[in-house]
Amino acid sequence: MADEDFRMGGRLNAETFDLGGASGADWAARTVAELASMPNVRQLPRTTVNGAFDHGIYGAVERVSDHIAVPAAGKPRQILWRIYSRRAILAAGELDVILLAGKGHESYQEIAGVRTPFSDIEQAQAALALRQQQKQEVAA
Repeated sequence: MADEDFRMGGRLNAETFDLGGASGADWAARTVAELASMPNVRQLPRTTVNGAFDHGIYGAVERVSDHIAVPAAGKPRQILWRIYSRRAILAAGELDVILLAGKGHESYQEIAGVRTPFSDIEQAQAALALRQQQKQEVAA
């Protein structure tokens, strides 16, 4: 889990609206703590995900000591992570624009000579439908 800020939770840390019976900040803190207790979750604060590549591979830059005037001896300023994942959620804010750049005109993905049915458009529509459903569940 990566967040560009020093505190995990993104924009929810500044929100005051009710989310699941708590403020956005409280809900984020509770959720971050729950995720931190999981053995397969690593938290990367001060980290920018800078690329999403094929097969669940992501690039990220963690700012380890850029914010410290005099870093500890032997500590790097930044770490470049190559993240391999089976599943990922890339979250965008309300004002962000998501660009699907790829082979949207093709109805398959070809890996090692094997064509598998796949539609960028269908995947995007399914993700948007799920997001809308989740928003409605939170509002209820």
